[in-house]
Amino acid sequence: MTVSDAGKQIKPPSFLTRLKWLGRKGKTIEESIASYPEVNYQPTAIGYEKLTGKPHQRQARQEEGTHSTRHKIQSAFGQVLVNGTNSHEYLAMDGLGYELDNLEEYLTDSKSYLYQKIEDATDEFMGYQPSCFIIPNALRFPSFWFQILTIVTGFIAVFIIISYFLTFLMAFFSDVFTPQELVEDFFSPSFLFCVFTLQPLYYLFFKTLVKTGAANLFDPPFVSGAALRRDLGVLRFVNKKGEVNEIPFEELEARTTTMWDGGNRAMSKLYLAHKYSKEGAIYGAPHKNAWYVGVLWEYLQHFMDVSRPLPDVPKLEPYRHLDPTTREWDKKHNRPPRLWRDMTQEEYRQLIDASIEAAKIYPFLAPDEVKAQDWKPAGDGKHWYQLG
Repeated sequence: MTVSDAGKQIKPPSFLTRLKWLGRKGKTIEESIASYPEVNYQPTAIGYEKLTGKPHQRQARQEEGTHSTRHKIQSAFGQVLVNGTNSHEYLAMDGLGYELDNLEEYLTDSKSYLYQKIEDATDEFMGYQPSCFIIPNALRFPSFWFQILTIVTGFIAVFIIISYFLTFLMAFFSDVFTPQELVEDFFSPSFLFCVFTLQPLYYLFFKTLVKTGAANLFDPPFVSGAALRRDLGVLRFVNKKGEVNEIPFEELEARTTTMWDGGNRAMSKLYLAHKYSKEGAIYGAPHKNAWYVGVLWEYLQHFMDVSRPLPDVPKLEPYRHLDPTTREWDKKHNRPPRLWRDMTQEEYRQLIDASIEAAKIYPFLAPDEVKAQDWKPAGDGKHWYQLG
């Protein structure tokens, strides 16, 4: 652990202070990036010795691990992933193409001042981009309670409308009512008022809560959870006392996990287990295929290696100039600073599809079989996502 961060805690703002912030407009992400510090590699970073020629100062234990799969998260079993494979198909993780689609809006759309303060506290507590890969605790993610509220009320509204029309159809085919009676009884002024007036007002109400920051009024002061720190070479997490703890990246064991969502559907996730304790982190979107976990683990290993430039994906592009290794690599290879943001959605979609097809057949649990099965990367093997 870095001594300066041991036991570090953030004092949350008072409720009265949060009320004073409501309605105030915060910065855009582009404006915030201008104040982000440059990544400063520490001697504990992965790849530090290769990059600088100086010995690293990591003290990761090398003895046999004591970790057991009988973890407090009992459903997290699965096979151990092999370190350092050859599949860099990172775009496969963005199967729907949302990263490129939403990147410009994400950078330029200013959020509420309250939400910005939560993000600022998160940066101070967990680390700034691009040195920090956040693994959020979903139950304490900003506006989680608000998202649940909107989803529940939305489902209730849909249920009422569907029930209304099902009742109408049953009455229509029952021959009990005449067409005129059906129209008068079911399409009453009150129903039309609900559909064409209350629904838009409902939408505007929740939109106003988001814009003013009221949706974040009861959120925690920062996004708790865990974060991989590229500059430090550690997994940083927050304990139950709200204190910072760190685990050397080299002491983490990557496992594929299969968890059930309660609806008879499997969810493949990445489980980063500490070999010498019961600590760890689980990351991954629901309902992903098994190859997703392999690509994600390859991505994280790439991300943590300071001797290599950052993985070239849309969400990291705005921060590439802040990472020394990446900045030098981009300069040497004449990489356009807006390579992704100037790309069409169609071009991006083609790259995603090619990456997914390659990722599907890569043997992540047995990478020695790559040559035997004559595995080929996406495209001609010289695309941006394989360089560096």
